[in-house]
Amino acid sequence: MLVDTDAVILQALREHLDWSGYTVGTLRPADLTQGLPFVMVTRLGGAAGLPSWRVSPAHVDRATYGIQAWAGPHLAHARTVCRDCLHTLRMLRGTVVGSATIVGARIVSGPFRVADAEIPAEVHRMAGSVALTVHP
Repeated sequence: MLVDTDAVILQALREHLDWSGYTVGTLRPADLTQGLPFVMVTRLGGAAGLPSWRVSPAHVDRATYGIQAWAGPHLAHARTVCRDCLHTLRMLRGTVVGSATIVGARIVSGPFRVADAEIPAEVHRMAGSVALTVHP
């Protein structure tokens, strides 16, 4: 039985972020100026369906996720949003989210600035990545 890790990370961010004003999703909206700050979560890779001797017969998902944050009007706002998301996920080790348990979490990179010519000058974009180990 594999865990829907996308659903786990989205639910974890929505439930555990300190500030409830963030919009979290997996697709970038057409108009980023509505619903800021916006956080996009994208699976970058990882090994799904690995058998685990700890949780038999369940399978473990070791996933790496990209976290991208758009906020404004200052770059510091986007950096804060991205950092909040990365650190929130890092602190969820041992947390049950839905029917899954996050058994490992670490920040891989970020936050770092990402240039984006498609957004207004008052909106800034930061990104980072986190590695999660999740089992049912």
